[in-house]
Amino acid sequence: MHLKYLWFLYIILSLALAVVPQIVPCPLKYQCHTKEEPVWGSENRGCHIFLNKCFLANENCERINNHLSMLRLENKTVCQQKCHQSCPGIISPVCAIYRGFLQTFPNQCVLDKQACKTGKPWHYLFAGHCDAIYSLDEKKVL
Repeated sequence: MHLKYLWFLYIILSLALAVVPQIVPCPLKYQCHTKEEPVWGSENRGCHIFLNKCFLANENCERINNHLSMLRLENKTVCQQKCHQSCPGIISPVCAIYRGFLQTFPNQCVLDKQACKTGKPWHYLFAGHCDAIYSLDEKKVL
């Protein structure tokens, strides 16, 4: 009798766990238009500028999937008060693009600080020097 009770309890618990809603990951990389309509997003640690609301939505999706707090839509003046004031001297180059112009920044913090202070929505492309994406023969962006 005791064994039947345990078996029944096991079945009930298994069914209950099966109907618990699963956390659905946020779909990353919405197809965003490249029209420049800057928006500002803030968090406790700083302020970030994005080319438009779609790029902010992509960032928030990535943050959700990495269990980080979402960025809140903020007005420029309030947000810029949260810009990084200083960055570590660590050299860990990152490549970013703004209006078709590529630039290598010493690290992610410097990129974020520059974008925030100037109001130019530099978009991170990859870790490393930007010259890595040039054709050796033609020196044009691939």
